Amino acid sequence: MTHDARYLRPFPLYVERASGPKKWDVDGNELIDYAMGHGALLLGHAHPAIVEAVTAQVQRGTHYGAGHELELEWAERIRSADAIL
Repeated sequence: MTHDARYLRPFPLYVERASGPKKWDVDGNELIDYAMGHGALLLGHAHPAIVEAVTAQVQRGTHYGAGHELELEWAERIRSADAIL
């Protein structure tokens, strides 16, 4: 078990795929994912806009290990959000 919350008796859920608000287990059962990554998947599994954005970034690199423009953009967004509060 990689996480204690996944310890279910008599056996854990074993997922084959997920899309939108649903998951499918290896037996083909369609399930509604009420947890949604504990809030991290607000738009659902494999949302097309997220898949497109991640694909575009992965093609540019995944871990630069150096300063870059995107971290400055992220910092500005955080500062702007703080100003709203």
